[in-house]
Amino acid sequence: SRQNTLAQIGQMAAVVAHEVRNPLAGIAGAVQIIGRRLPDDSSEREIMDGILTRIDELNAKIEDLLSYSRPRPPQFQLVPVAEIVRELLEFLSADPTLDGIEVVTEVEEADIEADPALLRELLANVILNAGQALSGRGRISIRGRTRGDDYRVEIGDDGPGMSDEVRRRVLEPFYSTRHSGTGLGLAIADRIASAHGGRLRVSSTPGEGTAITVTVPRAHPQAD
Repeated sequence: SRQNTLAQIGQMAAVVAHEVRNPLAGIAGAVQIIGRRLPDDSSEREIMDGILTRIDELNAKIEDLLSYSRPRPPQFQLVPVAEIVRELLEFLSADPTLDGIEVVTEVEEADIEADPALLRELLANVILNAGQALSGRGRISIRGRTRGDDYRVEIGDDGPGMSDEVRRRVLEPFYSTRHSGTGLGLAIADRIASAHGGRLRVSSTPGEGTAITVTVPRAHPQAD
């Protein structure tokens, strides 16, 4: 069953985190010590920086695996969505994935019951997925509005779009059309939306772009 599979992935992720992440931290520390001993103009500094970058990438993949396989339950509180989006975009402005990309927003001010950290992670994963599709050129639009008892955020891009097969599978864990990455970004976003009683919907037209709509209840579904 799906739950048994997720439990097995969670056990594997815990082993990976312990057996891989801890040694990686030791390697990173040793590389940093060696790097500090090098002269400022040493050509080997670039090699050291490259090693540290690869270690950071490996750690990010381990975190993705842990986040998907062993998600923490949401801690619900009243969250101002527009403010969360503004803060997130300010943080993501330093991410190279969004270099050269125009981001336009039209987000209605509203408070919803959600976990702010998980909501940020959900939106960041969808926004960065759009940025990766654009490969440094194009526009991302973020539109948020109240729809009855729900709040809906649509994140669209004017990139290459997806085939029907890719669109159908894009929320599956470990599915990716890129050579790098874990294929977990949108799967994690989908799990977070589900944990909030919401959902993700993907629409796409090849050659015209993709839109991912995040819909979550404005009130915690178990509240009363």
